[in-house]
Parts: sequence; C-alpha cells; structure tokens
Amino acid sequence: MTHHVTEIKTRGDDGILYYFITVGISFLVLFASSSIVFGLFRAAKISDFLGGFYDGVNFGFLLSIILIGLVTMADLFERFRSFIKYRQISYRSRQERLFLIKDHYNIFFDRLIVACKRCNFHSKTQKEKDGIIKATTNRSWKSFGEKIEIHLRKNTDGTLLLKISSEPVLFATVLDFSKNFNNIEALLSCI
Repeated sequence: MTHHVTEIKTRGDDGILYYFITVGISFLVLFASSSIVFGLFRAAKISDFLGGFYDGVNFGFLLSIILIGLVTMADLFERFRSFIKYRQISYRSRQERLFLIKDHYNIFFDRLIVACKRCNFHSKTQKEKDGIIKATTNRSWKSFGEKIEIHLRKNTDGTLLLKISSEPVLFATVLDFSKNFNNIEALLSCI
C-alpha cells in the first residue's frame, strides 16, 4: 500500500498583520530596554538626568530602527525564498500542521523515523506505541535550534492522523527566518 498524504486546513494563518505586530513588539522591547540602559549610563556620566534620558531615547530609537529593520528584511527575504520553493507562506515562528495519511501505521511510523534522520533531525524520543517522535535540530545563523514533535494516531476509518509541529528551542525567538516552516516541508519531502 503506497501512502497518500492530504493536508487538513485547521485555521488560517494570522498573516501579515500578526507578523507586523510581532515586529512592532520587538521594536518596542529593544527601544525601551536600550533607551533605559543607555539613558541611565549617559545620565550618570554627564550628571544630568534629563540630558541622559534624551540621549537614551535617541540611541534606543536609532538602534531599534537599524537592528529591527535589518533583521526584518533578512527574515522577509528568507520567507520569500520559502514561498518560491514551496508556494506557501507562513508568518508564525511556531508551526503546526495536520495531515491525513492512507498507509499502514507501523510502516508509516518507520518512514517518519527514516525521514527525521534524512533531514538531520536528532531524535530524542521515539514511542511507536504512542505514536510520538520528538527531535531537535542543530543551531544555525537562523536560530538556536528547533524542537520538532510528530504525533501519529490511528483513526477509526483506517486512516492516520499526522500532526507535525516545529518551534524554536529558545522561547523568546520572534523571527525564525522561516526555519520552522522549512523543517516541516523538509520532513514531508523526505517521507
């Protein structure tokens, strides 16, 4: 029996609005933290609280515009590359997708294990009875690594339900340069 994979659309991606809200929050956090730190440092150095505060705000704004701007452009470029390759796009750092599979459970579970190895995912947990595979990826310039969870379940009609999730290891990761989306697509292409 050959396997057949059909994606189940669970909900629409929050899209570009979610993405820009995330970028805006990143900007505000960097702006506030750098303004406070630099402002206090500058105020202590020049013995003028208002002057230090003013310098801190200017420094924080300039730093935030430059860093967040560059990182956002690089992230959008990587998302565009993913779109060209897969003809899909997602703006979330945490990815979760569902699939309906027509195949034998044991055979498909073994295919998932082999696919993880082919994708260079480091398997941490493999529980065939429970249908769970947990793996991680290596660090790269895009991230500190990702956690990948695969859940496989038998349905009453003989099909299998496959849930794949990929998320950054570092919970504070805001922009993932489409790495988690690419992890799921790479796993699907290796099955």
